Amino acid sequence: MIRVLLLFSACFFLINSTLLHADSFAAADTFPTIEELVGTDLRYKIAFLWMDHVADGFFSLEKGEQSNTYRARLSAKTRGVSAWLTSHRIQSYETLMQKQEQGNLITLTHDSSIEKGKGKAKKIRIKHYAFDPDNGEISVSKIADGVQWWEKHLPFSAEMPVDILTAYANLMTGVYGPLIPGLTYEVPAFGGTDVGLIKIEILTDRQRPDSSFFPTGGVLCRFSVDKEIFDTKEGTIYVWYDRAGNPARGVIESIIGMGDIRGVMR
Repeated sequence: MIRVLLLFSACFFLINSTLLHADSFAAADTFPTIEELVGTDLRYKIAFLWMDHVADGFFSLEKGEQSNTYRARLSAKTRGVSAWLTSHRIQSYETLMQKQEQGNLITLTHDSSIEKGKGKAKKIRIKHYAFDPDNGEISVSKIADGVQWWEKHLPFSAEMPVDILTAYANLMTGVYGPLIPGLTYEVPAFGGTDVGLIKIEILTDRQRPDSSFFPTGGVLCRFSVDKEIFDTKEGTIYVWYDRAGNPARGVIESIIGMGDIRGVMR
């Protein structure tokens, strides 16, 4: 359930409605720059079935240590009975990205980690991805409690892929184009085991799903990603922005063995 936090990796770029209004995505110059988004700190509530708050989510965006670099952190922590059932699980995603002269962002490194237990019983598992555009490959390594288990190198060709956080950063800062209902973008991205595509659709009123969870108005986007990222049947995510430009609601559909997971900004 905790992977629901990734659905909001796009959302934080719209938090300031003075920078980007949900009903006026067409003009490229209305998009915020990545520099204007530094300091973002958001909180989320995660719901499942009839339980409306099974986990807490957090997102932050900071400047990186080097020039023109930025560090995005996304994490979720189970709470209450859910924490006890999942051994106090914390799942985190962290991306170091770099802004290029053309204005787009590329991924330098991406870490996916799972932390369970407390004190001496704490276990930490990390997958580290290092993107190397000069050699056309991604280095992937698995680390358990500080010890590297294995490392492999995955080649890529043509356009350099990005991780999911960098892809959404580029989308919401206007790199891929305007967010006009009816438009679709396909972005080369690394899904964890291979290079594929993230499909991003800005839905028209007729394309909206028949669901009372999403109010009328605002802007609804549908993201199609690698099914393995969220352990879903189809890899479909919906994110809804209200009229003020706030990322108010989101759903990851059909997580295997669980069904739909809902997220609401606090």
